Amino acid sequence: AASGHYVDEVLRVIDRNRDWTGVLPRVAAPDDVVGTWRGARVAPGTGDNMAAALGLGLTPGQAVVSLGTSGTAYTVADVPSADPSGAVAGFADATGRYLPLVCTLNATKVTDTVARLLGVDHEGLDALALAGSLGAGGLTLLPYLDGERTPNLPHATGSISGLRSDATREQFARAAVEGVVCGLLDALDALTAQVPVHEVVLTGGGARSAAYRRCLRRCASSPCRSVTPMRRSLRARACRPQSSPLADHTPRLLRDGASVRSRACRTGRRRRPPRRSEPPPLRRALRCTPTHERYRPVRGARTHPLGEPR
Repeated sequence: AASGHYVDEVLRVIDRNRDWTGVLPRVAAPDDVVGTWRGARVAPGTGDNMAAALGLGLTPGQAVVSLGTSGTAYTVADVPSADPSGAVAGFADATGRYLPLVCTLNATKVTDTVARLLGVDHEGLDALALAGSLGAGGLTLLPYLDGERTPNLPHATGSISGLRSDATREQFARAAVEGVVCGLLDALDALTAQVPVHEVVLTGGGARSAAYRRCLRRCASSPCRSVTPMRRSLRARACRPQSSPLADHTPRLLRDGASVRSRACRTGRRRRPPRRSEPPPLRRALRCTPTHERYRPVRGARTHPLGEPR
């Protein structure tokens, strides 16, 4: 992604005796037409997070925190990133820029599990978590239910710290949400160590949850807004071919709020793009909250220097 060329050192690891010249396909640019098939032009595809960044009209300085079964934190950048710790992966985006990304394995699957244990649905868990106090009464849930990718703990399991006999269902629900959010904000911290960020966009299925939104806003040091995946907005985006940033190869469209204009085609009215403030870039994604202060040692106690659980 950094150079647009294959890495010879990696190819030699695969097969040092092979002459790779002429074997590998050329690396195409995002707007290249590489051939035709039955009269249709064939062009490069993209990945899910790259497509989301394109659809959101993401600009440098904006980070996305995506709450799905797993979680991601990513942004777009004009220059490639290189994180020696391996936490931030360097990808190409769908427009010719770069997409540094941090992925966690455990996000809404954690709250889905807790909802099942408490015998409630998503709305019921949301209500319980919102009724619980900030800090969950001292409960801290480490959400590594099925191992974890960031940090690299493939054999880890979840744990609950601070459990007392007077713990409530509301506290348990709140601890699940806060544990997931703390893990994602750790990912955001790793991201902001590589690239400047001044705004966080919350998206994914979990963005529908008022508990997730409120908890993230209480813990993040940057302005946060949510983009919920509503059926109506998806239908509106279906009429976007003529305004796609790649349809007319106009990168300016990304900077000017393409997603806002595409939604306007549903009503025929042209909407003004939202104003964007430009506060100083974050040095850390988190405020020093008591919730996160409790989370850090619980997380640290599970991590061996090589990344394996103790």
